[in-house]
Amino acid sequence: MKKCFGLIVNRLDDKVTLIDFLLNAKQFGHTIDEVIIIYSQDIDRGYLENIRTFVKVKLIHVNRLDRIYDALHGMGISEKAIVKILGMGDFEETGLVTYSKKRNLVLLQALLDDMDIVYFIDSDVHPCVLYAEGKCEEIDFVGVHLNHLLFKNVAATTSDYSGYFILPPMKFNHMEAFLTGIQKEGAIAYMNTSDLHNCLKLGIHEHYRTPTFTNKLLGGNLAMRTGFLNRIPPFFSFFYKVADQYYLTRGEDTTMGVFFDQNHLKVIDIDVKITHDTFGTYPKRPDLLNDPLIKNRLFYASMGWIGRNPFLNYILGKDVQAIADAQKKEMIVGAEALAHYTNDSRFLMLPQAIDSAVANLPAMIERYEEVKSAWFEITKTIERRKG
Repeated sequence: MKKCFGLIVNRLDDKVTLIDFLLNAKQFGHTIDEVIIIYSQDIDRGYLENIRTFVKVKLIHVNRLDRIYDALHGMGISEKAIVKILGMGDFEETGLVTYSKKRNLVLLQALLDDMDIVYFIDSDVHPCVLYAEGKCEEIDFVGVHLNHLLFKNVAATTSDYSGYFILPPMKFNHMEAFLTGIQKEGAIAYMNTSDLHNCLKLGIHEHYRTPTFTNKLLGGNLAMRTGFLNRIPPFFSFFYKVADQYYLTRGEDTTMGVFFDQNHLKVIDIDVKITHDTFGTYPKRPDLLNDPLIKNRLFYASMGWIGRNPFLNYILGKDVQAIADAQKKEMIVGAEALAHYTNDSRFLMLPQAIDSAVANLPAMIERYEEVKSAWFEITKTIERRKG
């Protein structure tokens, strides 16, 4: 069974935690056949050569895709399908590369290289579980995913993270309205007590863990069996325009979880919450009010969730417009309060972004159908060639 790591980065350098995972796999006796790295900026050649002392590396720039293009074209796959799945032309139009394109490039390369399992890791996660502040327990990352992937009809394994939550600690009037506006109502109770726990989430020791079936995927703690990829749509996210600027939609892992569920494929939450240094500040408490990087992250994350929500609600069969109308009503109040709290006027754009996201939904659905069709053409062609 051939296994690979899939890593998506802007810049490949020693701030990336990949070698920690390679050392972890070696420590627990696992062979990783290759690492597929998708990058968008530049490379520290010294760090790259260090990685190559451990494992074979496939290095792919997000906008230099001649090798994958030629491989797919050589299989007889249509030009239309290749252009759609590789997102060719999007960067020239928007200056952006969708999150889903990067993940799908990993999966395509894994299929071309006959990999059986892809382990997605993010550049800011570690192969250990933070079970108390300052105390991290190393785990068999590859093995614990693999043990559950081998169950019948299990297509993927995943789990949440320990470390700081995706939202930084905050507390202001009408915070509930803001969270409702970005479709994060489930986080209201947790965020209302963020002054007590600082949004630091902890994992648990091995003998207390309880694996369960789930439809929620976390993209940085995820393993997928490639043998099921011809039965589900690809990862999908998009972009949308607000006030003459393009923004990326988020949640390609969330929508993929829905695709698994709708196609009756099993996903197991292994209950192993690897450590995520969400804001690059651990152990320092994230400071939304005084750290511009955290303020930026919250703004762009909010825009990304808003851009995602109409499509997510669409594939879930919900009333997109009614939900958006209710969210905008809340966000008008919540965005103004957040802009005042952070002294950042960009948050005043959030109600307008909800309207833009809904208006973008037809284009998003059209692209989704095109990418899905391309994906099935490609995966079924690869399957036939393998016999």
